[in-house]
Amino acid sequence: MTDSRFQKDFLNPKSIAVIGAANDPARIGGRPIDYLKRFGYQGQVYPVNPKYKEVMGLPCYPDVRSIPGPVDMAIVALPAAGVLDSIRDCVTKGVKSAIIFSGGFGELGAQGEKMQQDIAEVGRESGITIVGPNCLGVANLRNRVIATFSGGFNTEPSRIVPGTLGLVSQSGALAGILLPMALEMGISFSYWLTTGNEAGVQFADCVSYLAQDPDTTVIGGYLESVRDGDAFLKAARAARASEKPLVIVKCGRSAAGARAAMSHTGALTGEDEIYEAVFKQAGIIRAYDVQELLDALYVFGLGLRLRGKKIAILGMSGGIGALMADICAECGLEVTSFSAKTTDELRRRLPPFGSALNPIDVTAQFWTDPTIITDCLQILLRDNLIDGVLVLTGLAIGSLDIFSDGVSTAVQSTNKPVIVTWMSTGHNEAVTRLRAKGIAAFDDPRRSVGAMGVLAAREDIINTPEAGELSVAFTSSHHKAASIIGSQNDVLRICREWVPDRPSECKVLTEYEAKRLLSMFGLPIPRGEIVRSVEEAVRAADRIGYPVVLKVQSPQILHKTDIGGVKLNLSSREELEMAFDGVVDTCRKSRPEAHIYGLLVEEMLPKGGTETIVGISQDPVFGPVIVFGFGGVFVEIMRDVSRRVAPLTRWDAEKMIRELRASAILNGVRGMPRRDVDALIQILLQISEMALHLRDVVAELDINPLVVWSEGQGAKVADALVVLK
Repeated sequence: MTDSRFQKDFLNPKSIAVIGAANDPARIGGRPIDYLKRFGYQGQVYPVNPKYKEVMGLPCYPDVRSIPGPVDMAIVALPAAGVLDSIRDCVTKGVKSAIIFSGGFGELGAQGEKMQQDIAEVGRESGITIVGPNCLGVANLRNRVIATFSGGFNTEPSRIVPGTLGLVSQSGALAGILLPMALEMGISFSYWLTTGNEAGVQFADCVSYLAQDPDTTVIGGYLESVRDGDAFLKAARAARASEKPLVIVKCGRSAAGARAAMSHTGALTGEDEIYEAVFKQAGIIRAYDVQELLDALYVFGLGLRLRGKKIAILGMSGGIGALMADICAECGLEVTSFSAKTTDELRRRLPPFGSALNPIDVTAQFWTDPTIITDCLQILLRDNLIDGVLVLTGLAIGSLDIFSDGVSTAVQSTNKPVIVTWMSTGHNEAVTRLRAKGIAAFDDPRRSVGAMGVLAAREDIINTPEAGELSVAFTSSHHKAASIIGSQNDVLRICREWVPDRPSECKVLTEYEAKRLLSMFGLPIPRGEIVRSVEEAVRAADRIGYPVVLKVQSPQILHKTDIGGVKLNLSSREELEMAFDGVVDTCRKSRPEAHIYGLLVEEMLPKGGTETIVGISQDPVFGPVIVFGFGGVFVEIMRDVSRRVAPLTRWDAEKMIRELRASAILNGVRGMPRRDVDALIQILLQISEMALHLRDVVAELDINPLVVWSEGQGAKVADALVVLK
């Protein structure tokens, strides 16, 4: 479905048939007819039901084929068993789009899923746009196309005015509940779209359309799952390119989607963690509940922009101001210091017992002098060290008019965001009246700070470079690897060249095999050889140079250190010979069933490096996921990792490093040297490219550790595990 078809035939129909029409406006088949009439839809409405000659004063037809004129959209409100035949009738009639209210499909199991697939197939073959099934429909507020049975629209049409905010929801019920909540906050929508089971139109299609719609400036959504990862990312990036904030609530944050994994990488990546990474990468602001979603849409709808993160808190309570300062820190906002001039002006305006430090406390003086806050607000807005102001007050409803006039004047004189918290009990009349004047206002300090926080998050997205070239200088070996490895069989064939007697069915690559594969894609690995005897080990060590490391190589022994399968820092032939027999004996006793390919003799890497982990896991929706964090044996306990989906840009790689809690270690702390971050970024980009090329071959890759040395000294893969699909 192209965007032009979406616009012309779907959201701007000139005629609508309601199949399963009812005379009762409270019934599913009657409500859309009632809405279309009451909201002033200008096109033709055709009720369809063989039981009636007339519905709500309109001629009713026995089937869609009997309608005399063309039909652009059909609303299907029938039992599930009759939907497929109805859609086929629509195709015969030449109907361009169909919205299926009916439930009883994929949400009910295998039989319903089969019926849903049949509907989807008809849609693909005929070109008719399918919305649903099991959805509550759509609304184009500008053209008064209220094609839904949601109770959220069951109000006076004058209350629902067209706006510039587009809403997309996979849950129709939630979208219906959101509508009156939004109206109460003064939020007006351009489009209200529900997608249900998505046999045709998907969440991403709607976002893509709204990103291009000139009447939509902000996009909000409720998301349960993504069916097409590439389409979702493309839609999100289109919204970003159009400079339209995209705010989404994504459910399913629990551990229910956790899966078993053989590597650290797999164990560290759950479904919600991947969505979190995708949202960061695509410039999506994530709301964690419905109220956060509405608050974000509200402040974005006011056109507020926060150019920096330096915030002033101005209020009548030192205690609550301190709490707001704590919340600012959680949201990445800086409660800033003021210029000397600002501080002097504040002190002259404040009472002697007030505080001119941030957060500013005007005390209860506000109740007797309601201009004190607005005067201080004007002083703060003139300070170039301040990017935005949070104002806190409440209770003194008698001072509201003077206060709101002063705030309104201040807001009109600045491009800095001002967000007011007016705390009260019961229905907050003050907030309603402040919002009516165009002032951003909330009744709770956390909501106010959170709203300022999403403005800051939006600015971070705007300042993120557009995705461009991957900036990877690949070696000739990488290009050779890409040309000879196109399938899993290719990898297994190459592994048998390295280890001739390896079982062909084994899908786990040993460290030696994994490192050889990585080296084909240009990754830096230590010098090493696989050996079968003491004599071979000694000759290999002579070629490599002492000291060396000795490691058992078996696909059944993934964590070699745990059973004594690794010996480090062997500095002589005698030490190597003794270690060889000891490693073999220990591993055979601990894991007698293990197939030991041999032992890896490898150069001992220099001390002083920082251990990190880099890996690949495969997500069924978004494909290869790159994982980065600090390595070692505690990686799964500490879980200080970042994630992005491939392909990575250099900016993505830099952000992955910076967002780790312990990232300062790489930049040098407490006398430690700065690490070779440039080499690390290069490796992340190479892993990303490798992940894309081997996306149908590799299930998991685990480089743990990747050792990073001081700046200019590079990094090397110290250990690696690859699991094939």
